[in-house]
Amino acid sequence: MTDYFFKTLEKVKDPIVAIDAKGDILFLNEPATDFAAAQTENPVGKYFFDVFKFASSPEEENLKTPKKSDFKIEFLEKIKNGATLVLAEGKSRFVKFEIVPAPSGKFVLIFNFLDPFKEFVKNDIQLRSFFKAIPDLLLLLDDAGRFIAAAPTNPALLYKAEEEIVGKTIKDVFPPKTAERFLSWVNEALGKKEILVREYSLPIGGERLYFEGTISPISEKL
Repeated sequence: MTDYFFKTLEKVKDPIVAIDAKGDILFLNEPATDFAAAQTENPVGKYFFDVFKFASSPEEENLKTPKKSDFKIEFLEKIKNGATLVLAEGKSRFVKFEIVPAPSGKFVLIFNFLDPFKEFVKNDIQLRSFFKAIPDLLLLLDDAGRFIAAAPTNPALLYKAEEEIVGKTIKDVFPPKTAERFLSWVNEALGKKEILVREYSLPIGGERLYFEGTISPISEKL
């Protein structure tokens, strides 16, 4: 890759990272530096997954980031259609990215940060109608029980603040017994491919509140 090529990438507004076949960063533009979990003065030359952190859990085998010695571009191919990128200060963003092959076994990664709700509803009339009728609290989870978005019309009903939920799993957020119960409902709804209604209670704001929750699968993974 030439200096001219890198100068061209610097002008792109989307976050862009160039890596070699070993996963080492060759270049990243200014927008990309804002999304690194580890803020360093010069990330160039460092291993991609030491700088950019992706959420993982035992249930998400494809998100277990490889050691540098095990790096293969196929790993990025597995998660390019959607993964949770962990940012500085514990925040997170849902991201897709394009993988563009470059000369000499190098690759350019173009990050596309998404609003999961907009992605799911933009071409689906049924879902648009559903979201117009949002109840007090709407949470979007994947099949591993990870919260990828939250739309609280009444934030006071959240068990934890939105920024403490998105990117975390049910097991990260709730006590073990409560988490197991919620996760079993998610798996049941996905397995049966039908809407479930369940009642539960949670301690919120110093008192116990009672809820009627609707678990609605909208794809095989959500």
